[in-house]
Amino acid sequence: MEEDGTVTVDIDNFLTDRSIPLWKANIIVFSCLFIMVLVLFFLQVEQTRRAFLQDQMAHAQILSNVFKLHVRNAVESQKITDQIVKTHLRNIASFIDYLDSFEPFSPQELELFARRTGLYGIAIIRPNGKIVTSVREWLEKFPYTCNSKESFSRDHDAHLLILSKKGRYSEGCIVCALPSTDFERLQAQIGLSSVMKALRDVKGVISIEIDRVGASVNGTGLQSPEIEIQGKTNSPYVTMSIPVENKVLKVILDASRYRDSMNRLWRNFFLISLFILLGGAILSYWLYKKQRQEMRRAVLIEKAMSRQREDAMIGRAAATIAHEVRNPLNAVHMGLQRLLLESDSLDESEKRLLKLSLTSIRQANSIISNLLEFSRPISPKVKDVILDKLLEEVIYVLGPEQRGIEVKFTYNRRPVKISIDPELMRQVFLNLVKNAIEAQSNGGYLDIIVEDMPQRVIIRMRNGGIMPKENQVERLLEPYFTTKIKGTGIGLPYSKRIVSAHGGQMDVQLKDGAFEVEITIPKVGGIQS
Repeated sequence: MEEDGTVTVDIDNFLTDRSIPLWKANIIVFSCLFIMVLVLFFLQVEQTRRAFLQDQMAHAQILSNVFKLHVRNAVESQKITDQIVKTHLRNIASFIDYLDSFEPFSPQELELFARRTGLYGIAIIRPNGKIVTSVREWLEKFPYTCNSKESFSRDHDAHLLILSKKGRYSEGCIVCALPSTDFERLQAQIGLSSVMKALRDVKGVISIEIDRVGASVNGTGLQSPEIEIQGKTNSPYVTMSIPVENKVLKVILDASRYRDSMNRLWRNFFLISLFILLGGAILSYWLYKKQRQEMRRAVLIEKAMSRQREDAMIGRAAATIAHEVRNPLNAVHMGLQRLLLESDSLDESEKRLLKLSLTSIRQANSIISNLLEFSRPISPKVKDVILDKLLEEVIYVLGPEQRGIEVKFTYNRRPVKISIDPELMRQVFLNLVKNAIEAQSNGGYLDIIVEDMPQRVIIRMRNGGIMPKENQVERLLEPYFTTKIKGTGIGLPYSKRIVSAHGGQMDVQLKDGAFEVEITIPKVGGIQS
């Protein structure tokens, strides 16, 4: 509370004096919510990455099993094929041995027999070293000897399957050769190369290769698949090193599904974060404005209560002054008047002194009357009034033109109709025009601008002359503050009270080298009880 009894409250300090304002608590809540979303997002990202790696691990296991199965099948099929061919060639060799024991074969007979049985060639090595063959110089091209009872070999360069067998019925050795082209083609179709080609054609497989170095590649001693996500964001891929027996299967898979999942997670995170941040900011701002309005309303109520207490104090003081001072003043006034009228022995100087005393008493009595009037509550009795006519009457009564003051009226439209108490507003205008006249004792100007708007009327009065200082302007509407030698400091505050009682507002300011009073009054419905 200031020295004059008014209350000043800083709304910003009032808002921050509380331990945690509601809008700050809201920011804290939304910040915690955002942190929770952030933590959940990174947990979800990690969970997605682990799930993807587990899925790729399962794929790696499947590829490993498929690869092992095909390798095993290829090996087994080759063994079975070799066994079938070996049995077939053994039977043919035994049959040739049996027939040769009765009658030795000639080269032509062996060639015919080889053609009938689908063999590439047949050779009989006699004990004396003589060779009977179905194909000329066959054994010279492919020299095979009978070093054991039976031997089976594969000539990859000549594409032949060859079996040599010592004769049972006749001494010597029988050598049979079967073309292996068809068997090699079959082996290629069910072998490792076909498996690799089929795996490369699988959707999502970028490449697949076999490292024949072994499971201890790079010294890591791979015992389980190694999986790593590589590549840029727009084209990620997964590299897997899968140990298979003594080999390492290196597979590169497309990771676009993982990229799409991560992009979807990021998109959802940004959308949710944006919603939380915007929602928190908007709600916090709304709570801040709402709380500020409530605090401002509380401040206004506190100020109104302070004014009521101040008015009550002024009323009590005015009543005391009126009772304790006015009665003695009236007695002195009556005595001086009687003395002035009934005494014939007074000279002119004594009569002049008595008249000055009476004038001072009347002035003091006027101050007391103004103080009593200021302390009373204002209850406007409104009715429809032509405002421009009321202003012109005030100017006519005071006659500022006769004192060298030029009066100029400006209206945006006429007539200006408004619902006010004409007597109270007349006092306001009389006081303002009187102040303008007193400020320009040597003549000047008075501009009266009236703006008639749909809901309110704005009256501006500008005058030159003696100006208050900048630091005094704001205090001119405070009770008992005046810049005049004979002023009471009640005129402008009382005028403001009258305007406020009409639901309006009154402000004073220095503008463009002139003193300006601005009054805003609602046209209807603005009366305050």
